[in-house]
Amino acid sequence: MTQKQTAVEWFASELSGHLGPSHGPELLGIFNQALAMEKEQIVDAHGKKVSRTLEQGTDVYGIRTGEQYYQETFRGVDD
Repeated sequence: MTQKQTAVEWFASELSGHLGPSHGPELLGIFNQALAMEKEQIVDAHGKKVSRTLEQGTDVYGIRTGEQYYQETFRGVDD
């Protein structure tokens, strides 16, 4: 699975090329706070979803939480 980049991660990578080292520590704290807020928003927006797949001719239902969605989509982790 290909890992996607969140908007905050993209912004930080774009911004990092335009700042000197003296801005690093302060901005790193702000960046980490923004990442945590963005993750919470993504997890909350996804919520719990029921998915249906067909395996060997049988319907299989599963529940995927917002946390699972986030990990699979943005961290490349499959559960």
